[in-house]
Amino acid sequence: MFATYLNKVTSFFRRHSHGKEVNPLRDWEILLGIGSAALLLFVGVSVFVFFQVAEGRFSQAPQQPVSIESIDRAKLGEILAQFAARDAAYQSARTSPPSLVDPRR
Repeated sequence: MFATYLNKVTSFFRRHSHGKEVNPLRDWEILLGIGSAALLLFVGVSVFVFFQVAEGRFSQAPQQPVSIESIDRAKLGEILAQFAARDAAYQSARTSPPSLVDPRR
């Protein structure tokens, strides 16, 4: 079956290869044939990946549950204080003009 398909494809290209003449019909047939083959390949791979994901074959490592005891509240407070300081610096930079010296003076 593959040999007959291969013969059809090669005969298609042999039939349409008449030197360097301009043949828009041949060019469109080749362009649409390659585009259709690429589209079918893309759809086939997409369907394959979809069903693999749906069955759970592409899954991540099992996640460990987060326990409340594992969170260090002191470090969390420090981090929140750093973000509050950054926010204050950002807000002050937004409301006041930058203190740059004019190099022309």
